[in-house]
Amino acid sequence: MAIIKNNSNWVEAVFLNQRIKFRNIIRNEEINCLKFFINKTKISCENIIHYKNYIFFFVKPHNFQKANKNLNILRKHYRNKKILIIKYQDRMLDLIYAFFPSINIKKVKLLFKTTGDIEVLIFFSHYKDRGIAIGKEGNFIKILNEIFKQYIYPVKISCP
Repeated sequence: MAIIKNNSNWVEAVFLNQRIKFRNIIRNEEINCLKFFINKTKISCENIIHYKNYIFFFVKPHNFQKANKNLNILRKHYRNKKILIIKYQDRMLDLIYAFFPSINIKKVKLLFKTTGDIEVLIFFSHYKDRGIAIGKEGNFIKILNEIFKQYIYPVKISCP
């Protein structure tokens, strides 16, 4: 692994502040989830990602609190699914922070590997926060990496 030393702050700033777009893959399952979400919350959803046993509902930041109040209703309806409501962001850094809303992130760094791959390193203030971010048996960070690879941007996210 190699870290770019020259102008690395500039490269990080450009990469983390880039505007991103989600690849939308809307199937009947997502449409049904979207209808249920709108019916229960009375909020329009910006995007939805249903991946394995996770359903991510992306809402505009000003609707986040209102949507989050209905989280228990959504979780009761989708008992076998992990339901998360995420603030929709169109900048890479903001989106990374949005996936960890209740965790104190200390800093985010980029690691440029010799293979050309980019790894986003997320550092937390407390070790307990790191455990929450990774999830039970590392499931959340694995799912997050798969979602980024498939729907957002091919980058690896890790919590050293």
